[in-house]
Amino acid sequence: MTGSKNHRVAVEILDEVVIVRLLDQEIGQGFCEPDDVGAIGEKLDRLVESTRPKALLVDFSEVAYIASMMQAMLLQVQKKVRKSGGQLRLCGLGKHVALSFRVTGLDKMFAIHPDEQSALDAFDSGR
Repeated sequence: MTGSKNHRVAVEILDEVVIVRLLDQEIGQGFCEPDDVGAIGEKLDRLVESTRPKALLVDFSEVAYIASMMQAMLLQVQKKVRKSGGQLRLCGLGKHVALSFRVTGLDKMFAIHPDEQSALDAFDSGR
């Protein structure tokens, strides 16, 4: 297991799964400026291009609110991951984050799991 920590994102590689933990409570709203969505997006882009993960998990456990720009960025990341033959899963969506995915219909576009372990299990079983 290897890991690195950055201001807004912590990355861990566990077996063949790249786990990205978002560390800001708000992304693209309030204290976290919209430019931060771009910075997170750039980090994820570089990560996807450098690792070409077969399994990428984005953990929202620390995030209370996100802007729609973040959701749009995740759609782009998912497209890149799928293009290289991988899967993207999300986990740990709090009440407000989960609601924003439901309202926009994006809950049908992403594989969303309640917690990290259930997402890891889903990667293992191919669900």
